[in-house]
Amino acid sequence: MDDKKALRVEIGLRVKRLRENLNLSRKNFAEIVDISEYFLVQVELGKRGVSNVTLCKMAEALCTTTDYLLTGREGMSDVSSITALLEKVDAPFLIGAEMLLKGYINSINFIKTKAEKQWKGEK
Repeated sequence: MDDKKALRVEIGLRVKRLRENLNLSRKNFAEIVDISEYFLVQVELGKRGVSNVTLCKMAEALCTTTDYLLTGREGMSDVSSITALLEKVDAPFLIGAEMLLKGYINSINFIKTKAEKQWKGEK
């Protein structure tokens, strides 16, 4: 397999995995990104490449970066990416988003504390 084909296959697999993780059907995702469902299938199978514009739309819809779609490497997340996501939430839903985020962070801290105690042999 040549390098271009291998890259298309890797991008397609990442797009498919992220789309499925978000419980988006091919039809819904294709509509969001403004491409045909057939074209999406071709991308996910690595048979077609995407334009820069489509790659950016896909990354945004999948809540990831173009870097991740292209390379599979995740960069360090920063607060600006979280802020950018929150800016897309309608005002009435911001309180719910804040509550979800706080709950998620509390869960992470609880799991982290529990894991640290296990590593130290505590109960």
